[in-house]
Amino acid sequence: MMDVTYRETGEGKGVLAIKGELVIENASQARDRLLAAINKVPNLEVNMEDVTEIDLSGLQLLCSAHRLSVLSGKRFVLEGSLPGCLKNVVKDSGFARHRSCARGNAGCLWLRNWS
Repeated sequence: MMDVTYRETGEGKGVLAIKGELVIENASQARDRLLAAINKVPNLEVNMEDVTEIDLSGLQLLCSAHRLSVLSGKRFVLEGSLPGCLKNVVKDSGFARHRSCARGNAGCLWLRNWS
């Protein structure tokens, strides 16, 4: 089960909190909520502190949402502490990056120290 909440914090900033399982069974719902939030504000923070499970489809969805935001001139960041399940899947799937993606200089969602 997954729960997604959104709130605007003012000055063009919104926070999308994802709780529970960000897995293939919930990908459509998560995509719809991410797209709606991206379309509302120029600065979106995604809080995943309460994610209990994530799979490759969840990583791909976040990557795609980040790429859409960058192409739209918007900011999309993961905020708060990242759960162990996310860190493990990022490392195990090969998403962990030590340099930015070849897609441009806007940075990469997975560019950080994942140890």
